[in-house]
Amino acid sequence: MNPVRLLLVVVMASLVISGSATSQTAAAGKPRVTQVVLTDVVDGTQNKTLFGTTTPSIYAYFWLDQVPSNTTLTCVWVAEKTAVAAPNYQIDRVELKVGGLINRGQCSLSKPTNNWPAGDYRLDIYLGTEVSAGARFRIR
Repeated sequence: MNPVRLLLVVVMASLVISGSATSQTAAAGKPRVTQVVLTDVVDGTQNKTLFGTTTPSIYAYFWLDQVPSNTTLTCVWVAEKTAVAAPNYQIDRVELKVGGLINRGQCSLSKPTNNWPAGDYRLDIYLGTEVSAGARFRIR
């Protein structure tokens, strides 16, 4: 084989190898929530943003990527604007240990005794101390 051609093959192989290592490193990325689905159906997959005042429960399903084992994930349910609570009132929160093999999860919020107050709501999902994802919804 021609020495110039051999050198070119070696250089090309080096670029391919280093390029694939770079893309694997880039793909690893920061721990994150990749998707959030709000629904009123247990094990539901159809995302909803509008719920009725008598909806029994609202479920949030989430999927994770690159989250280390034993990471604290916190779901914070917030009433942004309703007639009965102060703006951005924290309704409830739950902490879960996730990551590693646990790459998805669920949290939920049950209807209050006197039905949901109409208004604007949101769910904030924290990984550690940072908000990683969220979802807004309305109750009418």
